Amino acid sequence: MKTNITPTTTFNVFDVRILRDGTDITETTTDVVVGEPINLSIQVLPAGTSASQIQWSVPGTRVANYVASNSTGTVTALSNLQSSSLTFYWADAGNGRVVSVSGTVNGTAFSRRATFNITAPSPATPTVSLPTNGQLTIDTIGDCSGGPSGPNMVFGNISGPNCTTNVYSGQAGIIFSPPTTGTTSTPPGSFFFVQLITGDTVTYSRTGATLNCTATNTPGLDADYPYQGKTGLSVTDAPTTALPSTYTTASRNFAATMYLMWQSNTSGSIPVPIGSVGWSFSGSTTQSNETWGTPSGSGGSAQPFAAASGIDSFPKWSGLVVLPTNNCN
Repeated sequence: MKTNITPTTTFNVFDVRILRDGTDITETTTDVVVGEPINLSIQVLPAGTSASQIQWSVPGTRVANYVASNSTGTVTALSNLQSSSLTFYWADAGNGRVVSVSGTVNGTAFSRRATFNITAPSPATPTVSLPTNGQLTIDTIGDCSGGPSGPNMVFGNISGPNCTTNVYSGQAGIIFSPPTTGTTSTPPGSFFFVQLITGDTVTYSRTGATLNCTATNTPGLDADYPYQGKTGLSVTDAPTTALPSTYTTASRNFAATMYLMWQSNTSGSIPVPIGSVGWSFSGSTTQSNETWGTPSGSGGSAQPFAAASGIDSFPKWSGLVVLPTNNCN
């Protein structure tokens, strides 16, 4: 007797893979460095099959992007974890970090994973030194625009500048040195600094009159990105305060944060923060018999180096700081 059997079950056969730059990395371990681009996508087989209800899980400090220039420093959080592909960058190191993706294909659930080991340069603490022990001096500073030289209250002890090279001589008030001069080899990359001015106020006074000058667009980038245009080298700062003869007293309160950054040599990498240190100075001087007296006050590192922790450790700004002399009342 012949029996006809009608199938009642439909087999849902499919496979899902995690790809990095088109290469299958499912259930494997990949070595990367902080700031390196991580381009992931899922591949569903057989061809023509698609996934839905996609959800990625990416541990650690990761960002969708970081863009920095003289005009802006902007960090974008990684927020879209429901697409079939994503690009991100790790800002912190860690071994055995598991990235997973889950979803459904034709109503059947799936979950896949890949493991990453992320390295960063270590040790990575800058050296901060105060050549004049945090003291301020009265120095004669030139004017390369053709104006006369004049007395300035200086955090440090400098003279100049050389109007050809725009370089000052003497001792800066503060020096920041990277952990490694030049480039790093493990992993390959370079350190550099970014400085944001967080507050800067100058006050001049004489009998019957007070002039208050305050920096605007703070926190704002100090001069250049990277700071002083240097990569892998020490940087200095010696803020100067002009002392007009028409006033009898002058004071300044200055605060900044210096960020130590590192960028991998890997193509497409973004710079990542290693940490930061806040520093400041305050001082005042009085004019008597047309001579400005030795300043009172001091400055230097206001806090120890703070290692980067989380997305908020990226320096952010919306242009150059506008110095106090441009905003007085």
